[in-house]
Amino acid sequence: MTGLSIVIVSYNAQEVLLRCLATLPAADVIVVDNASSDGSAAAVAERFPAVRMVANDRNEGFPVACNQGMKMASGETILLLNPDCEVRPGALEVMAAYLAEHPEAGIVGPRLVYADGSVQHSAAHRPDTWQIAAEYFFLERLVRRVPGYVPKAYPVEAFTAPTPVDSLTGAALMFRKDLVDRIGPLDPELFWIEDIDFCQRTTAAGQSVVYLPQAIFVHHSGVSARKNYTVSISNQIFNKIKYMSKHGRFADRLGVTLISLVHVLAKVVVLSVMAPFGQVYAAKARAYRYTLPRLFCPPARGGGL
Repeated sequence: MTGLSIVIVSYNAQEVLLRCLATLPAADVIVVDNASSDGSAAAVAERFPAVRMVANDRNEGFPVACNQGMKMASGETILLLNPDCEVRPGALEVMAAYLAEHPEAGIVGPRLVYADGSVQHSAAHRPDTWQIAAEYFFLERLVRRVPGYVPKAYPVEAFTAPTPVDSLTGAALMFRKDLVDRIGPLDPELFWIEDIDFCQRTTAAGQSVVYLPQAIFVHHSGVSARKNYTVSISNQIFNKIKYMSKHGRFADRLGVTLISLVHVLAKVVVLSVMAPFGQVYAAKARAYRYTLPRLFCPPARGGGL
């Protein structure tokens, strides 16, 4: 597609990355490899020589690597795409056409489905303290009937037409390049919640974030995350706290920090007991033990995938 640059950040995801690239049309495709050890950069160069490859010598984290790729983009439109996505035929054309026809739209995102065709909840309301507490302690079903409670996910499986939402997952976001000039790139300090922050800054600038159910991508979710639980778990927790520091009140940050403390303590205890019964439990226990002493002063950048 002319006028489109596709930016993919990859870390030790060679198999899904190659499948992803095989589903893309002719376009300006930029892959930023975050120091993978699985031969991804060489495999892409061999199989897809037209792809522009950036091979970082260290893992810069997802937002920083995305920003690298966006600076290189030659197209007027950018698609940020996870390597574990496969683009269904016609999906990119639907997204690009919507942006072209709706100048009020700042970001559009597709319907994401699992390999079996079931719909992923890829559109979310802005997080708040109660929502985070419900997520951490599995209280969603209990509190969803409380007046004023806003659930995390939109019911996207019921959406049949383009629908404005608060935020879309960073697995697949399409926007005009000049949006970055106006609101800035992804926030490198908010890894794992940078997509929500980017969408929030877009709506604050007067443009909408739109879910397009007619555009369909297959998303094999979490491929890189499962390779490094310490990075993925700690960042998911740290960056909820940092998000509240950026967008909320002091009470919001304090509340989320205290809720996170209880959540992490409980996970440390439970997973430490379960650790002898499986390597995954042991790895997750280490991740939560790493996270615990850093909760009240999260690192500026907690690592990357």
